[in-house]
Amino acid sequence: MIDYSHRFNMIRDSDVVSFPDDDCWYPNGFLDFISKEIKELDFKIVYTKYGSSPTIVSLSLDTNKHAIKNLVSFASSNTTFYNSNLFVKVGFFNEEFGVGAKYNGGEDTDFAIRSLLETSKLETSKQSIKFIDSILVGHRDPNSLFKYKYFNGSLRVLKLHSLKSVGLFYIYFRKLVVGLFFYASGKISLSDLNTK
Repeated sequence: MIDYSHRFNMIRDSDVVSFPDDDCWYPNGFLDFISKEIKELDFKIVYTKYGSSPTIVSLSLDTNKHAIKNLVSFASSNTTFYNSNLFVKVGFFNEEFGVGAKYNGGEDTDFAIRSLLETSKLETSKQSIKFIDSILVGHRDPNSLFKYKYFNGSLRVLKLHSLKSVGLFYIYFRKLVVGLFFYASGKISLSDLNTK
């Protein structure tokens, strides 16, 4: 699909790129809001939260709560929107991660982290990533069981990037500690903690 989009210049001719699931939805006005954030306000990444009762976008949602820990926690395929030029620089998804891949899950986290690292190369004093700490994207409510199902994929992604910043190392270490707790509670197997 992405290769097809490149071939027909769909990405080059767009301002915003996203990868929503087929069962998510956007409230009226949401995509115009995102387009403005990226095209007019020059954010390179905008991410938010999802849930079954998304709020209507309003100008009161202008507070930026971005931090690396929030990006890792909330930047998913449903909730993250990329400047198309940034997307082209970051490239394709890592095919080792994702549902049905070698490592279950983590593909959207990996892409978001790689995008974050790419924005750090930009020569600008302006903040280029924005997190809106509100449920703006419609989707079934988060399911806590998915934390266990996709744990190994996300742990491997965090290890892959752990030496690229102090913040990412801390998040990886914290994830490992949480994993030990999950294992002790019988929520995951020992193999889920394997990152080799």
